[in-house]
Amino acid sequence: MNKYESNTWTQMPQGAMRPGGLQLTGQLLQLAALENRARILDIGCGLGSTVGKLNELGYRAMGVDSSQKLIEKGRIEYPDTHLLVADGADLPFDAGSFDAVICECSLSVMPAQHVLAECNRLLRPGGKVLISDLYVRQKPQTIGLDTLDAGLMTRDQWVELLEQSGFAHIQFVDSSKDLTEFVIRTIWKHGSLEEIFDCRQWRQAKLAKPGYFLSVATKGR
Repeated sequence: MNKYESNTWTQMPQGAMRPGGLQLTGQLLQLAALENRARILDIGCGLGSTVGKLNELGYRAMGVDSSQKLIEKGRIEYPDTHLLVADGADLPFDAGSFDAVICECSLSVMPAQHVLAECNRLLRPGGKVLISDLYVRQKPQTIGLDTLDAGLMTRDQWVELLEQSGFAHIQFVDSSKDLTEFVIRTIWKHGSLEEIFDCRQWRQAKLAKPGYFLSVATKGR
């Protein structure tokens, strides 16, 4: 079973399966300053809580996720949302179909380079990609981060990847306190991180001082 399909993840407050929840979604939207009625695609949407919130705010949103189980459950919990099972690196939409794409705690567990290339294709000229995800504040030489479950990268590596994927005007905001609070709440509720993380990998990741960030970038070509 995909670990994100577990009850521990799907029972997160508001169905938001990530640090910061819908509060950080709001901060991303403030950074992006999107126009009213903007067309937004949520890649790695999980149950669809963000899609539901975006539609409530007046945007035209839909979501995709590779998990059939999450999409089916999301369609029940958020019946007015448009949710689709699809691979984030190969999406069934025409070029320029969206004004914005949002990826919340999903790029680091997907082939980020291919997904960002797909984001660029789907965005209209001047469209924006909105990201919240993990990053490492210190990259130690003693571990191979490419072997971790989450493809952790430094701030500079994220920025470089966005630039290589055709994005410019990159905003990068640290929100590591939300990751810390997320971890503390999880340990308080479940006694450990075993329900959501591979603890061996988490011990390795801690050496790199994991953090959390928000980023908004504009399609530059």
